Amino acid sequence: MPREIIVARSAGQCFGVKRAFNIAMEAARSRDSVVMLGDIVHNEHVVQRIDEAGVKVVPDIEGGGGSETLLVRAHGAAPEIYEHAREGGYKV
Repeated sequence: MPREIIVARSAGQCFGVKRAFNIAMEAARSRDSVVMLGDIVHNEHVVQRIDEAGVKVVPDIEGGGGSETLLVRAHGAAPEIYEHAREGGYKV
């Protein structure tokens, strides 16, 4: 039996993913060293494009900092993560 596939007009990325992607791409263009704490969104294609722009994933914030800019997941992180990152020299 043939099936019809209908794509909704609003198909695509949610506002949060678009915002996180735009922030990551702007940071990659305007800053020397940018890393993201884990994947900032769950979409592997978006994460790949961010990686290709030069933003690398770090599993934790230990050993970084200095002049690096740290991107946090689109859903945020615990306040302690932000504080620890800033104390470690990251620009969050």
